[in-house]
Amino acid sequence: MENFYEFMKERILKMERKKGNCVGASLYITGEIASESYFSRKDAQLKFSRLKNSYKPDLGYIALWESDGILFHAGVISNIDPLKIVHRNEINGLLTEHALDELIDRIYKNTHLKPVYKIPNMLREIKSDPQI
Repeated sequence: MENFYEFMKERILKMERKKGNCVGASLYITGEIASESYFSRKDAQLKFSRLKNSYKPDLGYIALWESDGILFHAGVISNIDPLKIVHRNEINGLLTEHALDELIDRIYKNTHLKPVYKIPNMLREIKSDPQI
């Protein structure tokens, strides 16, 4: 599993401000796509619907904020204690890391939206390997 986290770190270091959004950044960091790009809400929903849900966050999981099937934001769990995510705050924005509670208070405080966690395929395959 350490290789997956090293893989994530390498991808984060390679990222720069360009054509991606929060969805493209999250999918790229976790190895779901080969290069970072912009994803529409419709394409994002399709891509995320193929990933398994988790009821709790874990390192490398994708955190999504959505309501009634409409995706608002995505990021990747980058630290467990304290719980942090790395995310692109806007299209072509900087990649930043925030404490999850801070992000919820700052952006979603009045909406009461809670993140949903998705397990990237690469990480799910590693965790289900009986040799680990």
